[in-house]
Amino acid sequence: MRILVTGDTGLLGPYLKAAFSRIGEVVGVSTKDCNLTYLDDVRGLIGKIAPYIIVHAAAMTDVDACEKAPNSAVVNNCGMVENLVRSMPIDCRFIYISTDMVYSRLHYVVDDEAARKLAVEKIGYIPEGDTAGTAWNPQELQK
Repeated sequence: MRILVTGDTGLLGPYLKAAFSRIGEVVGVSTKDCNLTYLDDVRGLIGKIAPYIIVHAAAMTDVDACEKAPNSAVVNNCGMVENLVRSMPIDCRFIYISTDMVYSRLHYVVDDEAARKLAVEKIGYIPEGDTAGTAWNPQELQK
């Protein structure tokens, strides 16, 4: 079983690779290996690796940088997830590791209602269900 771990050189990457190596072959990727904000690059990576599990831990984590460049934060922290999910095989499992905070320009948001309002402001729609634990059906995203 092949497992793709994003954020290979980040704070969690080495620990995730060690943990998942107990159950399969782990392939770690960092920004030097693939730009996860580009859909075609992600599709090429997924096609080459053919993972059964994707563990996504890559992110723009600098809070100050996210607040100063919210568009970049959305591209990195939302776009990478969308590209991975759109590119993954139907039978692939997706594990997403993230913070429970959503940052605006002035403060951080921890409650669901505020997160939904911020989502409308930043990305134009309201996520349905639990914003901290959303799972997508790859077949729906590949349409």
